[in-house]
Amino acid sequence: MKKILPKYSELNKGEKINSLKGFGHNLMSVWNQVRFIISKAITYKDDIEMLNIVEDYIRQFHQFDKKSLKFRYLIDKELNILLKKTMKIDLKNLRERMEEIYIYFKG
Repeated sequence: MKKILPKYSELNKGEKINSLKGFGHNLMSVWNQVRFIISKAITYKDDIEMLNIVEDYIRQFHQFDKKSLKFRYLIDKELNILLKKTMKIDLKNLRERMEEIYIYFKG
């Protein structure tokens, strides 16, 4: 997503730089900008449906891990444990959804 914004956004260079710096790892902030860019290029009803599916995936990731730390670190900078309870993650399903998102953005 951070590749789409500078390449296709109508913002000037300074605005693009400030936007990218301000996002950090907040997926929804980045997505809101990218969705606007993508939605302007949509011409078919199926494309809108796929856009909404991708948004749902991104929203789920964001809700689970707003700062993009839980899959990477055991603790945060204040030494708080990030995952306080044992969780089961369907890695096959996660991989398939990630591949769908990758193909969407690559395509």
